[in-house]
Amino acid sequence: PDRPGGLMDYAKSKTLAERAAWDYQAANPGFDIVTILPCFIMGPAPTGDGESVAYMKDILRGSKGAVPRSSMSFVDVRDVALAHLRAVQLPEAANQRFILYNERVLLRDVYGWLSKYNDRGAKVPTTLAEGEDTLDGDPIDNSRSKTVLKIEYTPLAKTMTDHAEQLLAAAAI
Repeated sequence: PDRPGGLMDYAKSKTLAERAAWDYQAANPGFDIVTILPCFIMGPAPTGDGESVAYMKDILRGSKGAVPRSSMSFVDVRDVALAHLRAVQLPEAANQRFILYNERVLLRDVYGWLSKYNDRGAKVPTTLAEGEDTLDGDPIDNSRSKTVLKIEYTPLAKTMTDHAEQLLAAAAI
């Protein structure tokens, strides 16, 4: 919350909630906590609701006229579930925070992985929007999630295509 320009309300609420958890533990010692901090979660979903499902449906339905020239950070929902399980099972996870982040990718790559579904009724754009791609590097350190929780991140192409396959199989597109 103390960043120039502030944070989006959602991100701010997550930051304040985590801070409150650590403050509560400091004031009430005697129990362990673990915080799991995923970036944008994607992958097969148990329901047809939520931001991740809406994001995937928008791509598959061709809601954008062209492939955006930007990048995003993602993590597979199955990796997030495994991290939660291991955070409870592994004593060395106690009192730590874990950033769950696979990698930052160009949206041109994401759209490229998904465009193969156009012959199955999807309408994924294949033309690039004007401008330059922006890939700001990989500034997020996820090493603790790999070393302590032993997470081996799912390749993002698999994350995205498994999610698309699920939606197409359910006739949700």
